[in-house]
Amino acid sequence: MRKMFCMYGYLTERDEDPSGEGTSDRHRPNWDSRYDLVFERMIERSYKEINFFSMDEGERGGCCDFQTRMYADYGRESAMSPMEYFARLFDFSSGEKRLNYLSVRYDECLGNVVTAVGFGVGKLKYIAEDTRVRRHDIHRLAVYRPITSVVAYSDFIMTSDRIETGLTFELFKRRVLCTEQPWICAKYGPRTAWPFDF
Repeated sequence: MRKMFCMYGYLTERDEDPSGEGTSDRHRPNWDSRYDLVFERMIERSYKEINFFSMDEGERGGCCDFQTRMYADYGRESAMSPMEYFARLFDFSSGEKRLNYLSVRYDECLGNVVTAVGFGVGKLKYIAEDTRVRRHDIHRLAVYRPITSVVAYSDFIMTSDRIETGLTFELFKRRVLCTEQPWICAKYGPRTAWPFDF
């Protein structure tokens, strides 16, 4: 397993129907569960290229039950074919991606430690993993070491009033993703000059 990041998946919000009774099936192609096997065959050859390792206890760091379940829950249930979900996993272009998910835990020595980030569309969803998280304090990005320890990425420190605009996908891609997987920057290189480093 890699040490800088693990991809959790391509997550989507499910459309609610107007009655509020659940997910809308309007305009949804019929991608039944047989297509899960198609996705599994695709991802088993390439999951290491994007650090899409299993988070399941019995399969941790491997493939492919976890990854296939992510496709079923967020791809197939959102009307994506296996090919479309796979393509979205591998799309590291910047587009209009902005920080839209932040999970933070509290560490006695380090204070607020960011344990998960997400980029895409929509408003920032801020998850405090425990009551000691102080949203307005300094935040540090965590780097997971296989399998149990967490180390703070000490040269990434931002105050909360700057994190939403300061932690851009371009910056995260350059300093975290491409450190582990250089092909990402070779293919989807930086869009702009870098005004600062973290």
